[in-house]
Amino acid sequence: MQRDQLHTLSTALVLVARGTAYGMHWATRGVACAHQNLETGWLSAPPLLVLVADSTLREPRTVRERLRPVQDRVRAVVRFPYVPAWRDTDDPLTVPPTKPLTEALAALRAALAVRSA
Repeated sequence: MQRDQLHTLSTALVLVARGTAYGMHWATRGVACAHQNLETGWLSAPPLLVLVADSTLREPRTVRERLRPVQDRVRAVVRFPYVPAWRDTDDPLTVPPTKPLTEALAALRAALAVRSA
């Protein structure tokens, strides 16, 4: 990723990753890159991290362990639930939102609002 791609002084940076070991590997690298850009002034605030569940099972221990040191380096961590119906639709917006999805969206909106306040 090039530095000018992260020049987001007026826009919140939202990093999105799957809630897997591989996803957290790249999320950790993305957070580190964002912090380099914070130090150089190319980014005005820490990023927001969205973790998207990859199944209905409990989040893997590896993900929780890799998330601990990252939590203090992001503005917020928002977890999005796994939505099975999205796997078999051409338009996810036609699938009625579940309560956990609605709650995750509200948490994301709240985290983004803190930035603009």
